Amino acid sequence: MNLQYWANQLESEGEKKPLEVLRKILKHKDGEKILTALITKEYSISAKRWSVEGLGYFNSKSSVNLTLQALTNDSMTIKLHAIHALSIRGNISQIKKIRPLLKDQWGGIRLNALTTLLDFKIKLTKSEIKLLKNDDKNYIRKK
Repeated sequence: MNLQYWANQLESEGEKKPLEVLRKILKHKDGEKILTALITKEYSISAKRWSVEGLGYFNSKSSVNLTLQALTNDSMTIKLHAIHALSIRGNISQIKKIRPLLKDQWGGIRLNALTTLLDFKIKLTKSEIKLLKNDDKNYIRKK
């Protein structure tokens, strides 16, 4: 299990190659262990973000916890990939935990959180609707 090899492969530009690498990791007998190690050890943001997304294919307690923890990461891209991971997993109670991201500092995160909640038909509260209608980003207000 050569973690540096996998980390280097996930650091490619764009999405095509990292997604191909992620598919290989997911097929690996130690795929969940590889992704977990890439997240919890000192690897690049790129390796971490794709690893977080990959954990969406696993339902173990540790994978769920790491995905939920990633929602509070300082990195916008890690948060985004955590939202994608929760969408992949499709567990409504876990998806509801993205609600705090409707107040995130980044408009892109707010939009992805909102889109995911709506895609999974999770009803917004009146206060959430009011917050979003007054968002400083027009693309969120229009949603």
